[in-house]
Amino acid sequence: QAEDLVEIGVNNTLTVTVISEKQLLEIYYTREALEGMAARLAADNAGQLDLVQLRAVLHDIEDAFAKSDRNRIRDYTGEFQLAVFKAAHNDFLYDLLKSLQEKIRNHRVTTMSVSGRDEEVLRFCREVLRAIETRDSDAAERIARTNRRRTLELRLQMMRNATATQ
Repeated sequence: QAEDLVEIGVNNTLTVTVISEKQLLEIYYTREALEGMAARLAADNAGQLDLVQLRAVLHDIEDAFAKSDRNRIRDYTGEFQLAVFKAAHNDFLYDLLKSLQEKIRNHRVTTMSVSGRDEEVLRFCREVLRAIETRDSDAAERIARTNRRRTLELRLQMMRNATATQ
């Protein structure tokens, strides 16, 4: 309830909070800016241990992709993003992004159900890691922002389709 994930209704019944389109836009525009900054900082600040962690999680994503396991891809992608945020070496930014990520992920609606999204996510992870490894902060930021915009586009389509079918 403190995280705005559930609401207490009549007779103390719990219902999952539905995110409005306005809230979704606000969250994703904020995430886009902050994730772009985190990727930029990761390209500037990532150490060898950060790169080892990013490569290990990317390996897990690739393994899940090879097995067509979209649930694991989703889980590992979240872990990969957290590793990018951590590689920025900015604890305040990490905490903000982790909180925003949890706010969306706890609703369990995922863009991984969209055909081809698993391939897009794998490509994103490979590209952002390459940008971080080569210390290309401009590319890292651009890639992170593009991925977040694409995720927003898919979530809006899913939200509007669900509303249209109700």
